[in-house]
Amino acid sequence: MRADLAPLREREFRLFFAGRAISLLGGSIAPVALAFAVLDLTGSKTDLGLILAAREIPLILFLLVGGIFADRIPRNRVMVGANAASALSQAVAAALLITGNAQVWHLALLAAVNGGASAFFFPASAGVVPQTVPAPLLQQETRCSSSR
Repeated sequence: MRADLAPLREREFRLFFAGRAISLLGGSIAPVALAFAVLDLTGSKTDLGLILAAREIPLILFLLVGGIFADRIPRNRVMVGANAASALSQAVAAALLITGNAQVWHLALLAAVNGGASAFFFPASAGVVPQTVPAPLLQQETRCSSSR
């Protein structure tokens, strides 16, 4: 196996990589689906902007808090909890849309929950890679400095 793929030999990293890939796929598709759903529901670009902002504002507001939690609680627990909250909020939004009971405020509230969950997930995921890969396999930090 090539040296740059060596971390994939580690079970913990493979699990992390697979989970992260699935999470990224779902997290990338959800806003697109939500945008089409909102436009179908109300036809209002303003409503779409409000719902997308409702996701981003908690993400920005709670990112530092998420970092504190990631430093104090085991990162994998923070990540699992955040992904569970995100999945639940997306499932409820999907159920409301499928049953025809969705209103803009429902979607905005659920988007805010999803954004808050992301604020906890991202800091934890950034710090978990060094915990899943042995130190010799971690990529060396490079510096751009002049030689003296």
